[in-house]
Amino acid sequence: MLILGFTCISVMAKWTKINKIENVYADLTTIQKKGNSVKMWSMSDFKTPREVVGYKKFLSTKERFEFDCEEVKARQLAFMAYAEHLGKGALIHKDSSVGAWSEVDPDSLVKSQWNVACGKH
Repeated sequence: MLILGFTCISVMAKWTKINKIENVYADLTTIQKKGNSVKMWSMSDFKTPREVVGYKKFLSTKERFEFDCEEVKARQLAFMAYAEHLGKGALIHKDSSVGAWSEVDPDSLVKSQWNVACGKH
């Protein structure tokens, strides 16, 4: 079921650029709000290859985050790294473990994602 969700997000996503400096996108159609909690898919596209330790280099990632709009916190729910730009090419790495909650750094890329998810943009 999780693989089906990953496949559907790739095929049906409508990516909107949310950061003017970095190539960070959000799929606004995936925003799910429940109280102060918001879940959303985002995608980052890199100019130069990045690397997950022990895996091949990649040029883009897709991540599902859960945001706490009141506490200004976030946690990663899913992570996928792709060989090509904009979530295309071979899937290099996939992790569906739920990360720990952490405060959103005001200078981080996650802050722009939090802003969109929580309606603060």
